[in-house]
Amino acid sequence: MRNLWVAPEHMRQGFGRALLFHALQTAALGGASFIHIDADPNAESFYVACGAARIGEVPAPIAGQPNRIRPQLMLAVTRSNISSDADAIWRPLCGPSVAGKL
Repeated sequence: MRNLWVAPEHMRQGFGRALLFHALQTAALGGASFIHIDADPNAESFYVACGAARIGEVPAPIAGQPNRIRPQLMLAVTRSNISSDADAIWRPLCGPSVAGKL
């Protein structure tokens, strides 16, 4: 997958978690043991809350922000984060807003 975005008006409704959960399941089916996330700086806290770990950063300057970086994250593909009982797994990781959305 090259991009995963949630429109601002749909954030904090569980859609990002659902998309990430699907990406993890798809990665598992393909035999991956982790996914690499090239994150938008504003999305890093979401991925960290979902269990990702920061492994680095890359320069990503834009007009007016010459020192901007994009965090590089890794999220392990484990049996517990691809379980069919996603709500029970993701609620403690990402918060209660996932309830009933997956």
